[in-house]
Amino acid sequence: MIKVFKPTDVESKVKVQIEIVIENSSKEFERIVSNLANEILGEMYLNAPTKTGVLDASLAVMPSKKNIYFKWVGPRYANRKSYNKGEGGNHAHLVEYGSKERYMKKGLLAGGFTRESGGSQKFKGKFEHKPFAGKYTGIMTAKPFIRPTYDKMGGYILATLKKLTEQVVKEQANKQGI
Repeated sequence: MIKVFKPTDVESKVKVQIEIVIENSSKEFERIVSNLANEILGEMYLNAPTKTGVLDASLAVMPSKKNIYFKWVGPRYANRKSYNKGEGGNHAHLVEYGSKERYMKKGLLAGGFTRESGGSQKFKGKFEHKPFAGKYTGIMTAKPFIRPTYDKMGGYILATLKKLTEQVVKEQANKQGI
């Protein structure tokens, strides 16, 4: 006797088996993503310019708060509470993209440039600070290290992720008898 399944029954059974395979593979997927993120981090370390070492120290793999299969790779930005804890890549955008000509704002060192004054550029400080008002601080040339790393490794990461994910799914499917 031949047993005939309705299409909806077969679809629901297949969906359940696929969900089981994916659920059982969760830790493997996390491991694959973490390993690939660490490879990107290693390449980024090699490309990052090292003048003071602060930018190098700030590079890290950071987990996403919303998706366990997503990792952020790049500089950590400091806030007041965490400045001395290996974070300090606040200048990463300047290193990556460079800057135009920069000047110190007049009165900034002497405390004369305030929001209350409407942001006036009049120098209100002590006379000894006057030489710093409007001082030319130079141009920062771009020394990109994040984008070249992405360009170099993007295709490799996608191909490796696809290959390893297929392997894990096939292994789990074989274990489930699918």
